[in-house]
Amino acid sequence: MADAAEALMTEETDETRTYKVLLIEDDEALAEMIMATLERLPVEGYHERRGGPSLDVYREVRPDLVLLDIGLPDMLGWHFLDKLKGEEGKYETPVVVITCRDDPANRLMGKLQGVSAYLIKPFSPETVAEVVMRMLQGEAGSAEPPALNPDGGPSAR
Repeated sequence: MADAAEALMTEETDETRTYKVLLIEDDEALAEMIMATLERLPVEGYHERRGGPSLDVYREVRPDLVLLDIGLPDMLGWHFLDKLKGEEGKYETPVVVITCRDDPANRLMGKLQGVSAYLIKPFSPETVAEVVMRMLQGEAGSAEPPALNPDGGPSAR
């Protein structure tokens, strides 16, 4: 992970680029862990707990990456993506879904929504850092987004 972070920080010739990451997660303990992880990376993290206000933050910040919990208190994460698509026709920002469900129905929904990757709960700070760096380097998943288990490796299917 350190090599990936160093590569991102040295990519810019004039100055170090700070990437913007929007975390949409209502679980406070999990959000604190993810935000603490983001602070160690060359990113500026933004956190919202609900889907509705997250749309406003998305419009204002224009993040380079979105980490999206599916089970939000005011709407499903899938509805957040629908609203985003409705406004823009499509979205270019990579989206990493945070979920505890690694079942075929959720994976199909993610594929249809254009999700870049999944973080399957529970996961470690190292896994978060690895996924964030990979997405910021443009290494989004193939046709079917990869699921990562707590050790950071591909999830068994």
